[in-house]
Amino acid sequence: MSDAMRNPVDQLTFPPEVEKEMQEMITRVGGEFWGREGLAPSARSLATMAILCTRGLHEELAIHVRLGQEQFGVTRAEICELIRHCALYAGFPVAVSGFRTVTRVFEEMDAE
Repeated sequence: MSDAMRNPVDQLTFPPEVEKEMQEMITRVGGEFWGREGLAPSARSLATMAILCTRGLHEELAIHVRLGQEQFGVTRAEICELIRHCALYAGFPVAVSGFRTVTRVFEEMDAE
């Protein structure tokens, strides 16, 4: 896999004492929830981004912005519209912070 297509989840770091357990848990959750029928992966991706944005979890949002684009076909326009939509229900400061994260990820991806 090229650097541009690396899995951002593989970049997560944990203390050595829990590294193996956390990686196994993430893999299990990914299989059990992300693989379910009922929602397209792109819809799950956008829903996840909205939740992370509105909760202020920007490190995780950055991971999912990259995943959404690279693995689930979510466009930059969709991501921007999603963050804009979060402003309505979670407040403008939340959306502004979300846009800071999204902008950083877009810039990083453009530089690769």
